[in-house]
Amino acid sequence: MLTRPVAVRFSQTDKEFIRAANRSAGGVTFLGTGPGETGSFAATVTLPHLARAFRPLPDDHLLLCRGGAIELRGDSGSWTIPPGHMVMIPKGRAFHLRTLAPTDLLQVRFARGEVDWRHDGCWVRRSEGLMAVLLAYGLKWGPGRGGDPRSAAFFTTLGEMVPGWFSAPRVMWSPRARHQGLRRLLTRVEAVGPDLTLSEAAVLAGLSERSLRRRMQAELGQSWRDFQREARIRRAMALLRRGDRAITDIALELGFASTSSFSTSFAAYTGESPSAFARSLRPRQRS
Repeated sequence: MLTRPVAVRFSQTDKEFIRAANRSAGGVTFLGTGPGETGSFAATVTLPHLARAFRPLPDDHLLLCRGGAIELRGDSGSWTIPPGHMVMIPKGRAFHLRTLAPTDLLQVRFARGEVDWRHDGCWVRRSEGLMAVLLAYGLKWGPGRGGDPRSAAFFTTLGEMVPGWFSAPRVMWSPRARHQGLRRLLTRVEAVGPDLTLSEAAVLAGLSERSLRRRMQAELGQSWRDFQREARIRRAMALLRRGDRAITDIALELGFASTSSFSTSFAAYTGESPSAFARSLRPRQRS
C-alpha cells in the first residue's frame, strides 16, 4: 500500500525530530541504522507530541504503541495506532509518522531479513497474549547486545511468526482516494464527521449515487455505509484524544442510539472500550 521512495528529503523540522527521538532512545537511531548497529534488536523510545518525520527504512520494523498514539500515512491512506496496537512497516517504504500525543513505543528492528512479509504494505493489529510477551522479552537484546546465537534464534523465530499475526488489512486504516471528488468527500468526512446521507455524499463528490457506490468499491474496497461506520469510530478516537468530552456526548454526537451500542462498535474496531482507550492516553496528556 505504501510506495517505494525515489528520494526522501528531510526538512529542518524533520531533522530536529529525528535528533530528539534518537536522544530519547538513548542513542538508538529511531527507525534506522545507528553507527555500529548492524544486528536485530528491540528497544523502547519516547517521542514528543506532534513530531513528524519521513523515513525510508533499510530494514523491516515492528512498532508497538504502549502509550499515546501515532499516525502513519502513505500514498494509499493512513493508519491510526492507539495504545496496545502494533504496526508492521516493511523495508523500502516512504511514509509520514506523526505522534498524536506524547507517545511511548517499543520498536523491533529486523536487520537480517527474518520477516517474510507476504502482505501489501503496512498492517496494524492489537498486541495481545503471546505477542505482547515476546515483544517485551525481546528487550533483553537491545542495541549492541545482540549477535549471539540465542538472540539470532529469538529474532528468527519472532520474524517467522510476525506475518501470521496480521490477518486483516483494514484495521485502523483511513483510505486515500485517487478520484478528486472522492478525495474531497473523504477529507470532509475525516475533518468534521460522517453525518451525511448517500445523496449528500454524492453531491459533495460530484458523482451520481450509483457512480459513488462503484467508485468507492473500486478505490476503497468498501461501501459508503461501511466507510461511514469506520469513519465514525475514527472520529470518536479523535474526540477522545482531546480529553474534554464525555463518552455519552460523543456517542450521541456521532449518531449512536446508545452508549452501549457505541462501546460495542468502538471495541469491535479498536479492541478496547472507549473508556479504556481514553485512560490509556490520560497519563501522557498530563505529563
